[in-house]
Amino acid sequence: MSSGRRETVMIFCANPLSRLYLAPLAHYRPDIVHAFIGNGDDAVSSVARGVFSSTKGEIGSCDVIEHDIDTSDYNTVLGEIIKITTGLQREYGEDLDIFINITSGTPEFAAAGMFASMLPLSVTAFKMDVDCTM
Repeated sequence: MSSGRRETVMIFCANPLSRLYLAPLAHYRPDIVHAFIGNGDDAVSSVARGVFSSTKGEIGSCDVIEHDIDTSDYNTVLGEIIKITTGLQREYGEDLDIFINITSGTPEFAAAGMFASMLPLSVTAFKMDVDCTM
């Protein structure tokens, strides 16, 4: 019998602007976090890895699972998101909320997250407003 407790999961992509993923994490307070860390050798990926590494302590007491992945490869990102969501749904069934933060990711990550939210999986993609004057 179910306890009525829902597991909350958030999937996001590391970004040099940590508030793009830290603010939603503070709001949703997920039990499990899947962080996509770009493995490219470009400057943005390198800075994003450093920022994520230095802000991991601010994520909270949830389980953090890191995915070292080419976040500029749509098919790779989509495949990983689907693998994560289907595995979680097998494990938790209906007692599960999955959120994908498409604000902080690459355009390919955002497109894959939106597509995944349209599949018959229990996934909600969201984008937060960003104030560029901060």
